[in-house]
Order: sequence, then structure tokens, then C-alpha cells
Amino acid sequence: MDELNDEDQQWAERAGQQLRSQEHAIAQNAQARLRSARSQALQAASEPSRSWFVWPAWCAGTVSAAVFAWIVFITDPVEVLPVMDDLEMAAAQDVELLEELEFVAWMLAEREFEDEPSQG
Repeated sequence: MDELNDEDQQWAERAGQQLRSQEHAIAQNAQARLRSARSQALQAASEPSRSWFVWPAWCAGTVSAAVFAWIVFITDPVEVLPVMDDLEMAAAQDVELLEELEFVAWMLAEREFEDEPSQG
């Protein structure tokens, strides 16, 4: 590597000095921020805890869980669907059969329509 001339050597020394001074300033700034964060953490740790703030939420959750457990395990199940007698069951099956027959008729009509020659 070629030797630097005097002017380049002086420029490199000035640049190095400026970099070292900025490095020192950055380090002092970082140390100040770290000290500030440490003091804030110590101050927060010395304050009394607010455990009373958690109690209402904990109690509400416990009451909700107890009500849910009581509803699920203790109360009698309610019949959601009414029991159908034989006549109602037969009518419901007839309605289903009619719907299926209508569908089959529609499919056959579609097939006949597709089989017709187009006049296009």
C-alpha cells in the first residue's frame, strides 16, 4: 500500500479525532439513558403494588365460571325440539318426498331441454 502524503495524513488524523470525540459523546448519551432507565425501574419497584386492582377482575371471572358450571352441570336440560306425533311425522316425510320428486322432475325437464336440437 502506498504511503500517504502529508496532507492526506493530516486529514486522516483529524477524521480519526472527530470520530473518537463523537464515539465518546455517544457513549455518554447511552450511559445517561441507561442511568435514567435504571432509576425509573428502581422507582417503580419501590412503589407499593396495586393488587387491589386485580381483585374485581378475578372475582368477576370466578362468578362467571361458577354460573356457567351451574347452568351446564346442575340445571335440567330443556327440550329444544318438541316431540312429534305419528301424524306430524308422516306429514313431514310426505313434504320431503314431494320436494325430492319436484327435483327429479326438474332434472328430467332440463335433460329434455338439452336434448332438443338448437335452431341457432
